[in-house]
Amino acid sequence: MSYQVIARKWRPQKFDDVVGQQAVTRTLRNALKSGRLAQAFVFAGPRGVGKTTTARILARAFNCENGPTGDPCGVCEACREITDGRDMDVLEIDAATHTGIDNVREVIISGLGIMPVRDRFKIFIIDEVHQLSNASFNSLLKSIEEPPPHVVFMMATTELEKIPETVLSRSQVYEFRTISTKAIAAQLRHIMDTEGIAVGEDSLQLIARDAEGSMLDAQSKLDQVIAFTGGAITAEDVSTVLGLVGRVVLYVVLITGAVIVQTARRRRRDVQQWGSLREGSCRPGKSRHRQTCQSLMSRPRPGPWTLGLARGAIHDGVCPNPRSARRCCSTARRSTSGRCAPATPIGWTTSTTRCPARRSGCGSSASTPI
Repeated sequence: MSYQVIARKWRPQKFDDVVGQQAVTRTLRNALKSGRLAQAFVFAGPRGVGKTTTARILARAFNCENGPTGDPCGVCEACREITDGRDMDVLEIDAATHTGIDNVREVIISGLGIMPVRDRFKIFIIDEVHQLSNASFNSLLKSIEEPPPHVVFMMATTELEKIPETVLSRSQVYEFRTISTKAIAAQLRHIMDTEGIAVGEDSLQLIARDAEGSMLDAQSKLDQVIAFTGGAITAEDVSTVLGLVGRVVLYVVLITGAVIVQTARRRRRDVQQWGSLREGSCRPGKSRHRQTCQSLMSRPRPGPWTLGLARGAIHDGVCPNPRSARRCCSTARRSTSGRCAPATPIGWTTSTTRCPARRSGCGSSASTPI
């Protein structure tokens, strides 16, 4: 096949091309310039953030004809062969396939004493190294700690916690982070401008957001959308291909759910306060009595549920304090005469015979439960 997918075509070839991992790339470049080179590296992080790519760039930096250097030329024979994956002195091993100790002995340990064929270093890039068995890790301990001077180990993993501490303590560990949506969208814009494909900024933002911090995922999704449209890309095309839900619909669902939860919590709190009044736990003259009554009666626009509980508390005589009762009746009168007055809740009937505030001059009616 002559076509090459975007993820492979636009794979970074220099440290400056790695997006969103400035802390890692700057440290490696400075180590190369100062000559402080470790014998083993562990690159850990989520999928598609540049772990294996960084290992390949570091391998070129070690074996470049101008190196070791922080800026490999990319044109010498060593750089080209490492880029194409056909360098005899750079072995890229899939740990998911070579998990057993016999594979590790045959592929790695048996060749440590052999000098490089042409390059400066013999480099082992072990991808998904956490897939190795415990016996395989134990067999590599001595080799990782004290390898021959011409050997360098580079290990990439998405599950750092599965690697034994004995291996990590003998290596330099670099943790890669998820890439920001803004950085992914900017890289996709650069790719689309170079490829000459028209695409809106909103479309790129949708793809970058759906990638969830993975540049590899973003480039694969972009390739899929291009195949679907065949030309200019719109936000509707992206939503169709990736199956995205509109932001307006998502916001409506979230807001509706929040309102339901808030209403349920408020009603449960009102019922608990009403229960404490009915059980007599709020006695006249006590601070708890005042706090409970005020929390029920002092709302600027009490709802039908709260208003019904307040009227019941007044009429049952559990709020006998004249001052509190006057406030309760005043609240009831305002709520029943205002423009946004709630209707009398179901389960309550109007009566004026037992309102303790009538002696204080309040002429409004209270409610009592049926």
